[in-house]
Amino acid sequence: MSSEKRSFFRFDVNIPYYLEPLNENGGCLHVERDSLISPEAYQTILQQSHELKTLFQDSKHIENGGVQLFAALNKKLELMVWLLESVLSGEDVRHQADYQQHINQNQKFTMPDSNNSSKVFPLLNAFYLRVDAYIAELVHVIENSVQGKVFMFHQKPPKPFKVENYIKGLDSLAKKGNWLAKVILALVAKLNYYEDLFSKLKQAYKELSDTESWPTENVNLGAGGFAVYLSERFALAQKTCVIFQMDQEFVFAQGSCVYQAKHGNAQDKMRTAFQFDDISSEDSAHIVRFLMAKELEASGKVPT
Repeated sequence: MSSEKRSFFRFDVNIPYYLEPLNENGGCLHVERDSLISPEAYQTILQQSHELKTLFQDSKHIENGGVQLFAALNKKLELMVWLLESVLSGEDVRHQADYQQHINQNQKFTMPDSNNSSKVFPLLNAFYLRVDAYIAELVHVIENSVQGKVFMFHQKPPKPFKVENYIKGLDSLAKKGNWLAKVILALVAKLNYYEDLFSKLKQAYKELSDTESWPTENVNLGAGGFAVYLSERFALAQKTCVIFQMDQEFVFAQGSCVYQAKHGNAQDKMRTAFQFDDISSEDSAHIVRFLMAKELEASGKVPT
């Protein structure tokens, strides 16, 4: 079948799909930071990060190794932040030169053992494990994204990390100028900000990520576009994003509405057709293979 014929080949299939119009900024399947966290909260965490840098310049704790330990924990936290920011901005970092380098460096860092009865080390170990779990989850989300453009989240957010679960009275010590208390509280405040951001990001993507709840409906599909019955009104040329689930794999495309009208006995729903404006050659070929297999299946000519 020629490429021209493939683009016009259409077939009705029942598949799950997710459809979302482009927003006023020309984006879809993407949320803006300001809709999740206030700019004031972001400025507060920038101040916390600046305070950490100042604390890490303390000569006494540089000499005794305290800065080295906490700077390493902060570096690990910064990797979590970098991964989260890339997802938040819809950026595909998988092929960036420093992506794997950062992951490899993180795997080499381990918490030092403590042979004493200090209450600080259980807190630091719990902090380390919490950040490590976030990094592992974000790497999984990025590695399993749809073409590095669509991110789905399937893990429930844990309860916020709390210093009080491990050590009492750090606030009062920090107010008295205790370096250790100030560093711990600044690190945890930074973690709390980003885990709150991560939790709200998951909530914003909840409907998209719940693939089992996507509608499985009749889609008239081809390599050049598709048509479905929708209650939502679309204007001609209105842009949209769509994800189809085919054989446990996802196909992503951007398209524009070319037709919408009431049709037959569709009640309140209207037949709405979209042409693909942006679809990868791999996804286009996947559609054709999927449709041809379904056509053979429907005709009873499935190869044995």
